[in-house]
Amino acid sequence: MKYVLTRNKNYAFVKCFIRNLMVLILRLEVGPSMLVQSLSLKLASWVQLVILESSIIIP
Repeated sequence: MKYVLTRNKNYAFVKCFIRNLMVLILRLEVGPSMLVQSLSLKLASWVQLVILESSIIIP
């Protein structure tokens, strides 16, 4: 039973990660000119979001 729970948590994390990645890619395609100016900021906030979501999913 423990294995199933762990696998489900990992799956949820991967799903979240992929969703965030798709959002990031979408943002990159939408605003390439803005991207050059604020890439590091977006990347930093996105990484923080991923860490936050993963910590919520995997206690």
